[in-house]
Amino acid sequence: MERLDSNAKWMRRSKLATLVVGLLLPFVMFAASKIQTKTAEVAQWLPDASTERQEYDQFREFFGSDLSLVVSWEACDLDDPRVGQFKAALLKRAEQTDPGLIHNIFDSQQLVDELVYGRAGLSLTQARKRLEGAFLGPDGQSVIWIQLSTDSKTSNARIIKLTLDVLKDEIDITERESRLAGSAYHATAIDEASSASARNLIVPASLIAISVAWLFIGQLRLAVIVFGIASISQITGVALVVLSGGTLNAVTIVMPTLIFMLTTSAAVHLVNYFYEAQTAGESAPALAAMRVGLTPVILASLTTAIGLSSLNISKLQPVREFGIYAGSALVLATMILLTTFAFLVFTFSRSKEKPSRTAFWRSKFRQLTEKVGETMANLIIKHSGFFATVGVLTILVGALGVNRLHTSVDLKKMFAEDAKVVEDFFWIENHIAPLTSVEIIVGIPKSKVSDLLDRLRLVRGFENTIEKVRNVKSVTSAITFLPPIPSHRSTLRNSSRKTVFRSEFEKEKQALVDNGLLAERNDVEFWRVSANVDLTEVADRSIVLDIKEACLPYLEKLEDRKVSLEFTGLSPVIYEAQNLLFRDLLVSFMLAFVLITPVMMWILRSIPGGLLVMIPNIAPVAVVFGAMGWLQIPVDIASILTASVALGIAIDDTLHFVTWFKAGQRTGLNRADSVRYAYSKCSTAMFQTTLIFCASLSVFLTAEFLPIRTFSILMGLMLTGALVADLVLLPALLAGSLGRFVTSKSAVSSYRSADSSGLDPQNFTA
Repeated sequence: MERLDSNAKWMRRSKLATLVVGLLLPFVMFAASKIQTKTAEVAQWLPDASTERQEYDQFREFFGSDLSLVVSWEACDLDDPRVGQFKAALLKRAEQTDPGLIHNIFDSQQLVDELVYGRAGLSLTQARKRLEGAFLGPDGQSVIWIQLSTDSKTSNARIIKLTLDVLKDEIDITERESRLAGSAYHATAIDEASSASARNLIVPASLIAISVAWLFIGQLRLAVIVFGIASISQITGVALVVLSGGTLNAVTIVMPTLIFMLTTSAAVHLVNYFYEAQTAGESAPALAAMRVGLTPVILASLTTAIGLSSLNISKLQPVREFGIYAGSALVLATMILLTTFAFLVFTFSRSKEKPSRTAFWRSKFRQLTEKVGETMANLIIKHSGFFATVGVLTILVGALGVNRLHTSVDLKKMFAEDAKVVEDFFWIENHIAPLTSVEIIVGIPKSKVSDLLDRLRLVRGFENTIEKVRNVKSVTSAITFLPPIPSHRSTLRNSSRKTVFRSEFEKEKQALVDNGLLAERNDVEFWRVSANVDLTEVADRSIVLDIKEACLPYLEKLEDRKVSLEFTGLSPVIYEAQNLLFRDLLVSFMLAFVLITPVMMWILRSIPGGLLVMIPNIAPVAVVFGAMGWLQIPVDIASILTASVALGIAIDDTLHFVTWFKAGQRTGLNRADSVRYAYSKCSTAMFQTTLIFCASLSVFLTAEFLPIRTFSILMGLMLTGALVADLVLLPALLAGSLGRFVTSKSAVSSYRSADSSGLDPQNFTA
């Protein structure tokens, strides 16, 4: 009678929770529909307090926004009349649609004309030589630079569309024929590719997940329930981002699918417990399944959330946001699953499973997995020492490979080689100039160096020094656009030239400031020197160090003049982001391990036992990342997410296996028979959830945005590795001599009783 009252009370609460979820669902769906995708530039990933971020922000404060769009096309040379037509039409349309959108626009021919016919007075050959490798290709290939305003409210995508429209309408250059690059274009390409991948693949991935789940579940109604709960959880996660004022980005875009799969995985375990209860003749099988599955599902969700939350320590904004949103969304998803599952299954599932094709295949799969599980269990128990030794050695070899890992936030690693954004980038780099630079800010106090010509000679001295550095393709500064600096000679003619130069400079000074080449704060002039380098060099700190080391001797000679140097730009920012990626990978994983291990110790009531069962959970991460290290495969921003996530998910299967292992212990079974018992109770569900995950993730192998593809590959490998570790290494450890730490008298006696935990075969009786 007491149990019937408890069942009725639980069912009423589940009904009420389902009603609340149903009432809130329209509001949640409305919020989720407002989601936007926006990926910050690499510099914005860095923490505000980092030296690289502060120097980069100061650089932009001094010299203005470096948000730019570079435009060219085949046969776009200095004599191409279409350049002028394009510029005039673009300025006109931009002024009509968004005044102030474009800060400045210039082209190669314009710069050549200014140097030849302006105050510089250079010959055509001299002008072209100064501009080659920065604003002009070696064969005369021309380019249009569009500098965007920092306060423009129009998105980068709007700028790109406007540019492409003008190219097509005014000069008959199609999008395929155009060549675009620059920070505005690259940011837009990343957002469009990541959002398109999510938009086009999330639904197919979800449908595949639920189709595979249906094949295993055998009942369409139960499959629909699982799909419904997982979908609501997914939508809730997206709504959470919107309601917190956030947006999805190239990293967090995978969060909704991850929540869907995690919820589906937990629901499949509950469905298997539901079938166990039906088979045992339980009068309320849905509630019996909840009693059995409540503890492991909550603990699995807790440990996975801990793994996700460990990413919150990251100093990279996208990684930190992923950890916050995914961890919070998983907690909400678990609450939705546990509060609505019993009522929905009780209301809509069939009391008895009727024969069907899916039921037939489900039965066949279960028989196959049980047979495979029994064979594996016997083999592992017989050779437990061998499997345990091989498993631990594999982890150690993988751990050694982790030391060889290197990171990358390279643009070309985010897209396929034939993607237009990559083709355009390398076309402009090969035909015109490198688009990546190390920016050197030369600070010269006017009180220490009072003569303008002396200040310019100092800047030119740094220019000449930097030009000699390996892999520097070109160097530009304000001097590039000024007349030749008069020599030191004290002749009457030279004195006249100096006077004229100073006068002309004063007329040109404001233009240099407006074009981001010179800044002045109090008594100090800050001169911008740009060293253009190949993209392939920015992944290596050596290019920045080489420039610093080259400039140091020259700077030391100027010690009495208090000249300062700062090195910033995209190269140092990218390198710092890569350093943080590697640090975050290691620290977040270690933090997740440190936080989850005490939970396992508490569950097992044994410190050595908790450490023992954590060994299989680090295996997939150590092996996969170790293999990447040995094979020299770079770790990108998507890769870093997988380590902590995989650890949390791997704990899921570990908890279920250990839970049933302990249940066998409490019935008096020895360690070997307890391993067999655990295999019989949860190996099928473990196979099912892994196959559901991998089948769903396989859809993302077609993603245009490579980090999403990388995420799916690594997650699939790690989840498969986690299954192997939990069904091979974990049983070998439990069945071997080390298993005594898990099955010690104190651990068993202090573990929760069968009545309170609900994890005993006797609970599956009417």
